[in-house]
Amino acid sequence: MLRRLMDNMMMGADRMKRWFMWLVLLALPFAACAETETRTGRVREDMPLLTVTVAEIGAFDESAERQYLLAASVAAEDGSLDQTLCWFSGERPGVDRAAAMVMLRDFNFDSYADLQLLTAQGARNVFYALSLWNPAAERFDPVLTDDGYAQLEMCSPEFRADTQEVLSVVADGYRFRTETIWGWEGGRRPVRHAELQVYDAGEALIGEMLTLLSAGSVPVWDQSYPEDWYHGDDGRVYGERAGAADALTGGAAYGRRMRVAGADWVHLRHLDRKDSPSLARLERGAEVQVLREGCGEDAGWVMVWVSGDALPEADRPGHALGLTGYIWHSFLADAAE
Repeated sequence: MLRRLMDNMMMGADRMKRWFMWLVLLALPFAACAETETRTGRVREDMPLLTVTVAEIGAFDESAERQYLLAASVAAEDGSLDQTLCWFSGERPGVDRAAAMVMLRDFNFDSYADLQLLTAQGARNVFYALSLWNPAAERFDPVLTDDGYAQLEMCSPEFRADTQEVLSVVADGYRFRTETIWGWEGGRRPVRHAELQVYDAGEALIGEMLTLLSAGSVPVWDQSYPEDWYHGDDGRVYGERAGAADALTGGAAYGRRMRVAGADWVHLRHLDRKDSPSLARLERGAEVQVLREGCGEDAGWVMVWVSGDALPEADRPGHALGLTGYIWHSFLADAAE
């Protein structure tokens, strides 16, 4: 306990104030303030109906991005649950908006619905804090960041039932986009599995970096591309590359490997066209991992990833595990052949 108090004292004053206020309010009985919003639902079909009432406690920190402190009172119709949860939000109950303040959705794929609590709504991005249902304690537990000092947020979540992961996507125009794939350790602790970042890489350039965080923090690739190519052709290229990253993080691309064939060596092209600069020369027999087929001109280019170990020393990336590029399909054969 002494160590925890010392750790708390090392935090900034503002964060410490927010943290202790949150802990105190979690223990307080619910008291409605100002406008409220109410939603009903069940944690599971065979469980009691819940009524969740959201109210604003006050403007906790006017300078903060999530300046309002909100409380959600959760009551079961049979009296088996009476709980109050608090969270920080940039939104207020009782205000007309497209997104609801609270929803019941199963985030960790355990067949129990969890609380999805609105923290911010924009034109493209909608952020939520989470509270997971705890079957053993029969109550909701707030989900915090790894350091335990702030609420975890996910943006516009998409659910992947096959891999039991949640995709959180934050976009700011077409030059910035972050796609984070969250998994669950022990079914309850959120863990980042992968992150795809699209960023401004300089004048007329778009950067793209994919990191598989479950295997370490080193990027799988980190490269930049001409903006008119990356976002041109009615979004074809971006769609292909986003789909390839999605397949890779989901494991679908791991089983398909090919090798250079039909020539003593081939160029690993930066873009899916013949006049593109070469990233490296790959010798006959070099193995590549297929990310996407049917790309570019006449749908004849194959998007691949090449491990840095398989690249000539002069072409190896300095801070990534490998490179992505394009090879004309006739110069590739199945690795097993």
